[in-house]
Amino acid sequence: MATISADFVRIQKVKDLLTRPIYAGYISYMKSREGREWNVSFREGKHQPIIDLETFEKNQARLSAKPKAALRRDTSEDFPLRGSVLCDSCGRPLTGCWSKGRKKSYPYYLCQKRGCENKGKSIPKQVMENQFVELLEKLEPSEELLTAAEAMFRDIWEAKRKSVKADQSAYQRQIYQVEKKIDDFIEMIANATNPTAAGLYEKKIEDLLRTKEVLAQKSANLGESQPAFKDVFEPSIRFLGNPYKIWKNSDFSWKRAVLRLAFSEPLKYCKKEGYRTPKTALPFKVLEGVGCGKSEMVPPHGLEPRTY
Repeated sequence: MATISADFVRIQKVKDLLTRPIYAGYISYMKSREGREWNVSFREGKHQPIIDLETFEKNQARLSAKPKAALRRDTSEDFPLRGSVLCDSCGRPLTGCWSKGRKKSYPYYLCQKRGCENKGKSIPKQVMENQFVELLEKLEPSEELLTAAEAMFRDIWEAKRKSVKADQSAYQRQIYQVEKKIDDFIEMIANATNPTAAGLYEKKIEDLLRTKEVLAQKSANLGESQPAFKDVFEPSIRFLGNPYKIWKNSDFSWKRAVLRLAFSEPLKYCKKEGYRTPKTALPFKVLEGVGCGKSEMVPPHGLEPRTY
């Protein structure tokens, strides 16, 4: 039996498959490759879709977006802080390397930017990572704060759940506006004397029909897409409760996630003084505010100055 090489599946072929609305349960076939006019505008099909239309539209947006930079080749599990901690002198991300000694190699972080006063001055890996662990340990809130956070998040969750109907009404208003535009273009086609203009109007109608279907599907899926509170809250509270434990016991990908989620900006490191004051992410700022008693209610008389 002949084997099929992966070379036969080209990138363009994959892209062609991902751009076909038939997999989302819709059809559109305005013109064949030979130039024959079919004029089958975007419409719902009679077959069972593989994905929903909202997912299909997300794929189209990703296909048309600018490509993102690939993962750096020098990102290594040996140096989880590499690229995420900046040199305090020049602001360049620190890199990491192994330095060969007489009997064994030693890991270091260092800055390699030309002209930086700290260029080539190595920082022992153990020193820098131990100091980072100390930062994570300071982020650990008390059990009382986590209980307060759970109550606060539950209130927010309930408010979000109650707003679903309002969001659905907003989608219905958008659908009404789209339908009104479609009617306007249909009238313009009826009055058009230029075939080119009529073709442009038909293209606008097809795009609007597609937008209408996406809005209708978003409205229908709005309530169904919200997971249970415990499914979202429990993983989040585990992270908020002990990011240090996740860093210590998890693999490289989770360590990178801790770096992204715990701090709102890249950390800065000074060889002599260690880490500069970090800017923690919003959830930790909220917990810190609750713990320090910074949360305040608006006074009964309002914010305006009192008059007597």
